[in-house]
Amino acid sequence: MKAKIYLWLGIFSVLLTLGCRQTQEQHPTIEELIDEAVARRLKEYRETRERNCRKKIMEHAHDLADSMLIARVKDLMLEDTVLRPERLNRPFRPETRPPRDTSPPVPLLPLDSLLQDTIELESEN
Repeated sequence: MKAKIYLWLGIFSVLLTLGCRQTQEQHPTIEELIDEAVARRLKEYRETRERNCRKKIMEHAHDLADSMLIARVKDLMLEDTVLRPERLNRPFRPETRPPRDTSPPVPLLPLDSLLQDTIELESEN
């Protein structure tokens, strides 16, 4: 039992000495801090300058492509590419045939009988 306690105490002390050991860190000097800040600012400036330059180039290329496309369309509009077909002639009128029955139309029921029926219906009501 004492052996286990001494073993744990030894492991704990080793870990404690390793964890508390101070490493010597070199603190950067003022010149190094200034150099890092200048390098960072130069990098940001170059990236911003390059981004703006690319943007201007793309805008110019876009305008150039638009003007080329507009000029091409105007050239195509001047020449007629679609040929229209010739105008068709009117078709011939068919011959009109005379009707088979040439007798005048006659009413199916005489007018007097129709009037008589309506008078009778009105008198019943």
